[in-house]
Order: sequence, then structure tokens, then C-alpha cells
Amino acid sequence: MTTLTRSTSDVSQRLVAGIIGGIAGGIVFGIMMATMGMLPVIASLVGSQSAVVGFVVHMIIASFIGATFGLLCGLVGAWPAVDHAGADGHAAVES
Repeated sequence: MTTLTRSTSDVSQRLVAGIIGGIAGGIVFGIMMATMGMLPVIASLVGSQSAVVGFVVHMIIASFIGATFGLLCGLVGAWPAVDHAGADGHAAVES
């Protein structure tokens, strides 16, 4: 039987990496939304019509999604390792 442990630093590293990824993706998608004029629609979630407020709200949401993704990937990494498929096409699972 395998015992799986995760250190607090590993979880925080995945969280920070997820937030950074969320911010990077949020900036790219935010630029696309700005060119399409969609940021005031996002701002309406907090009762505003400002594109700047929409971008801030968008970035908060993107950071949350990135953090969640980073944490979920950390959980998947805690499962038993699955090797890539072998020559016969079957995956080998280690426990």
C-alpha cells in the first residue's frame, strides 16, 4: 500500500502557479474582450458599466479559476502514477 503525502509548500506552489497562469490567460482573454466591447458586461456583475471595473472583475475571476486549476492538478498528482501507454497500447498503473 502506498502512502501519499503533500507538503504545505507543494500546495502553495501549485496555488501560486495556478494564479500566475490564471492572470496570464486573463490578460490575453481580457484584451480580446476589450476589443469586442464586452468588459462593461462583466462590470455589470458588480453594478457598474466601466470597462476598467469589468477588467478588474474579469482578472479576479481568472485568478480564482487559475488557483482552482492549480489545486485540482495537485490533487490529480497525488493519485497513483499512471505511465504512458506501452508498446501494446495498454497503460501501466503503479500503486
